Amino acid sequence: MFKKKIICHDDSEEYKDIIIESQEKHPNDYLKQLEYVRDNGTKQHYSMWLADRLQYVSTMNRWEKLELKGAHTDLIGRSLLNALSHMQTDLPDGVYDYIIEKMETTILDVIKHLTKQP
Repeated sequence: MFKKKIICHDDSEEYKDIIIESQEKHPNDYLKQLEYVRDNGTKQHYSMWLADRLQYVSTMNRWEKLELKGAHTDLIGRSLLNALSHMQTDLPDGVYDYIIEKMETTILDVIKHLTKQP
């Protein structure tokens, strides 16, 4: 049995409160929510909000064609790598399995596309 406590920062009451406040003050206006969280939350809250909104908006527009430059995926990759580099250690394999499952296909598609590999 895994005995180490897994820290989930998005479960904190402080984070939940700032997100709810931003949504109540600016329903359906993600740019205003962004400003609210940036100006009223911590840098950790803001960075988590950015990743959360990217995921949410992408899910809501799953089949919408989106053209990105290599620079966009470079910056998202750098952010992801930095977050993973600072993540708590010795987590159960299931945590890493989830992360890999969610990003592997997309990352392989980006690599194939940008390097012109089949």
